[in-house]
Amino acid sequence: MSSLLRVPLLFALAVFALPACDAFGFEQKSLLARAANDMRCDEEHLSPVSIGSHSWEVSGCKRTRTYTCLQGEGIGENQWACLRDGAR
Repeated sequence: MSSLLRVPLLFALAVFALPACDAFGFEQKSLLARAANDMRCDEEHLSPVSIGSHSWEVSGCKRTRTYTCLQGEGIGENQWACLRDGAR
């Protein structure tokens, strides 16, 4: 690849991909905190697996739960609300 193409590609990566990585980190932190509370299980024993767009299956301490995480108005920048599917 020519050096003329590398600079724009690196710039595009920095602008578009890195913020998505940050968002994923915040989403997963919120998910693990919620699941640990719901499942009465320490975060280090939980294993989240993505099952769709912002949908997760979390297993740990002999339990499995599914969650959907949302970010939007009223929640705050870089903050996610993760809701357990089927919770009442």
